[in-house]
Amino acid sequence: LERADPLQAWQIDWKDATTVPADPEGKHHYVVEILNVVDTGTSILLDSLPRADYAADTALLALTNTLLVNGLPQSITFDRDPRLVGSWTTGDFPSALVRYLLYLDIQVIICPPHQPNKNAFVERFNRTQGEECLQVHRPATLENVRQVTQDFRWHYNHERPNQALSCGNQPPYV
Repeated sequence: LERADPLQAWQIDWKDATTVPADPEGKHHYVVEILNVVDTGTSILLDSLPRADYAADTALLALTNTLLVNGLPQSITFDRDPRLVGSWTTGDFPSALVRYLLYLDIQVIICPPHQPNKNAFVERFNRTQGEECLQVHRPATLENVRQVTQDFRWHYNHERPNQALSCGNQPPYV
């Protein structure tokens, strides 16, 4: 993928914190999910937001918070998750999130089905987060997931060597 200017093109995706056990009286799958936001120009992890209640409205609120802290990019890429794009059958009426981003003059890029390579930066980060954070610390509650992802975000951005072309085996913030 062509490298974008810093902080101008973001990719977002969810990572399931599979180490959190199912709630006998609640959700059995995807008990805690982490919404990750990665800048494609720098490989900086802009946000990593764990929640147990992601839906269309909570995703929009979480992304709004990220926009307030980091500013507006030119584009945001994401997959066809119904919480982000709404129903695939509503082609003429985009989801609230898509309409909101378009109103903010942010180009929305929705990946075609079954092509995670179109969202490669955040997909690669999700793998790293799973292998180097979640499977190492094995958080068992939402609060544990919040703590380890917050610590890992600092480590990833400031300490961990990154092999991305823009990083040259240095942490993204270096």
